[in-house]
Amino acid sequence: MILWYNAAAMTSVFDKPLPGLSPEARSTIAKWQRLENDIAIRLKEIIDLQEIEKILAGIDVKKAKEVLPARKIAPRPKMTQKPEPVKKKDVKLPALNGIVAVYGTDGNVLYLAVIDGKTREEKSSIGDFFLERIDAKGILLAQDKESWFVPAPTVEFSVDTSMEE
Repeated sequence: MILWYNAAAMTSVFDKPLPGLSPEARSTIAKWQRLENDIAIRLKEIIDLQEIEKILAGIDVKKAKEVLPARKIAPRPKMTQKPEPVKKKDVKLPALNGIVAVYGTDGNVLYLAVIDGKTREEKSSIGDFFLERIDAKGILLAQDKESWFVPAPTVEFSVDTSMEE
């Protein structure tokens, strides 16, 4: 029995399982695989170029000119008058005094614009303008299919700590 135990213990010493690959070996194997892939791609490109050169070598330029005669392209007609530049009308935009962010308990943020000293909500009208959108960067005003972005003024003081740099 002791002999059997010693023989079993010795086989476990001599027949140790091989350890896994070291990180260096794995890195080397990966580099070789990338190199093999790059070489295969370059060889394919070279073969493709050789095939294209064979195709182009088979084309007779003189015959191609006979088959497809050159055409003269008619010159473009010259404009006699220059187009009139589009005149932009001078628009007096309302003064944006600031943006107020109202944080709800549900996590939503409602932005209000202070325009000419009065608080305005989105989709409200200010004179001839329609207030399309309000966000922290500014407001978007619209009038007769035209729109203008008015940036928010720089903040000199705020109780909002998220604006500190």
